[in-house]
Amino acid sequence: DYAPYAYPFTTTAPVVLFADGESMTMTMNNPCDSATWTHAPTFYDDSIVLIDYDEQFASVCAVQLWTLNLQNYANVQAVFIGNNADGNHVWSLSGDATLAEPVIATRMISQISTANLKQAMLEATVDNDVFFADIDCFDTQSPPMICVMDQGLIGTHVELDGEYQQLRDVTVHEHAVWWKEGIASVVDDYYIWLQIVITSHPPYALNNNSSSIMAQCLLHAFHVLMIPTQCSANWYDIDRFMWVCQSGFPTKLATRI
Repeated sequence: DYAPYAYPFTTTAPVVLFADGESMTMTMNNPCDSATWTHAPTFYDDSIVLIDYDEQFASVCAVQLWTLNLQNYANVQAVFIGNNADGNHVWSLSGDATLAEPVIATRMISQISTANLKQAMLEATVDNDVFFADIDCFDTQSPPMICVMDQGLIGTHVELDGEYQQLRDVTVHEHAVWWKEGIASVVDDYYIWLQIVITSHPPYALNNNSSSIMAQCLLHAFHVLMIPTQCSANWYDIDRFMWVCQSGFPTKLATRI
């Protein structure tokens, strides 16, 4: 990644699509060259700009230059880079040491998050409304991202695989909650959260939108886990003590606590 690496204040602003969603070519709306942009600076002022990641332009210039161009072109508040593949996966954006360090934040968001964000923006436009987003820092006492993988030979629970991101300002039993984003009517959302079954044993579980417990962290009662990654390979799909990985948060989730 590249600077800035920390944000002293939460950034909240409306989200706009780079070039209002128009095609990007080398001669028109090229993120590497602001002279090719078709929208005036006022279109981007005071906004978070969502740009689709594109290998063609990333091979010409570092994504860091996309951020710098937007920063210098208008009063842009932050930049979202929408991954164009990989489902829930995000990865670090390589910087370029020969370039200046941006002062506005850049975050990659997953392919699924990008699709859902664009849908939300479309619905807001239809309702004559504006979609806002914010950029903030996670609770540093808990991992911002948890990777889940079914390492069984036949992948019985491969639907649980993926990257679960910490939800901002959401806790259960004073512990963070992690979320793998889905697509409405296509793929369930999944959550990892702390379920108290026995007061001396804080278990985690994983669930989906149907509020069905999908997997549980099973350890001896004297093990006290502060975060679900401490469960290591001790996840099971049987009804015992657990950190919970489940779907159906937050309303149906409450019925299980």
